[in-house]
Amino acid sequence: MIRKIAIVFVALFVVSWIALAHFAKSKVTLFISNLQTDNAKISYSDASISGFPLAWKVRLASPKITIIDQDISREISSEYMDCTFDYKLGKAELNFGKDLYYSSSSDESAIEYKISSDQDIIGFVDFIDVLYKIDLSNPIRKLVKSIEVANSHFAIFTVNGEELFDLSGVTFKLSN
Repeated sequence: MIRKIAIVFVALFVVSWIALAHFAKSKVTLFISNLQTDNAKISYSDASISGFPLAWKVRLASPKITIIDQDISREISSEYMDCTFDYKLGKAELNFGKDLYYSSSSDESAIEYKISSDQDIIGFVDFIDVLYKIDLSNPIRKLVKSIEVANSHFAIFTVNGEELFDLSGVTFKLSN
């Protein structure tokens, strides 16, 4: 009898974890699609889920943000972005790996930079409410309470490897 109860408990845990992981993935992809405008595009090549049994992690492969002004196109990209949610689905950790890439191009010139860190570049997002209660059709200001990025060693390099800025210990925080 105890064995049957344990098996049912484990099965319910696995099924609920899978359901919530797919829910988190659908919310992230819906959030990204709702942020699209004529001047700003967010793209990725694939979205997958992982983290069983202790976390809900959504991995976006090759994420890229493209911002287009009248004359200039700017892109920020990375190899991947892991979005790991807490158990309440009210906060998320965004892990961009050790490198981010920035490029800007216009009719006159093209600029490329590599933003590097010794550790993973991690941002923290605190949502206004838990993820399953948020209406994603609202603007980002009404969804996010704060965004914070902090790394102990953060530097910006040219494509040739020349260091332009050393931003060690800089913390970037946006609060609503």
